[in-house]
Amino acid sequence: MSYDLTIYKSKLGRPEAEEVFQMMDAEEQAIVQGTYSEMATSIPCSSILEKMEQEFPMSTTISSEDKIDINLAYGSLGKDAEQMFVRLNGYLKQMAECGGYYVFDSQTGEAFDPKVTDFGGTRMYSHGTRVLHDVVQGHSRSIKSRI
Repeated sequence: MSYDLTIYKSKLGRPEAEEVFQMMDAEEQAIVQGTYSEMATSIPCSSILEKMEQEFPMSTTISSEDKIDINLAYGSLGKDAEQMFVRLNGYLKQMAECGGYYVFDSQTGEAFDPKVTDFGGTRMYSHGTRVLHDVVQGHSRSIKSRI
């Protein structure tokens, strides 16, 4: 389970969720060629993306230089989650300034410009972390009761 974000370049010049949905539909119909390292170096701001990957528990899928999917693993709560999102906001702003990227939050269905709007996913991320923790704890109790 993860908190999923899409960093994308808008042909409209503004954040728009419908545009991301269209990109996803087109992506499903296309075959992506090239290795991860080839695609990573082809995008503007690749060094910022590399720093994000080193700092956060996340996986990245680069479909093209116009669309990057980030899957942020659940796990942090409270102040740790808040601090993580403050740092993530900084990176998203850098991606916007460097490459003209916008962000789509698939949990809320909203697209935004990180230069104008801070990413406010901390509450939803913390909720997802608690749900995952409860599922794991419940599964763990279920296994222990069978032993």
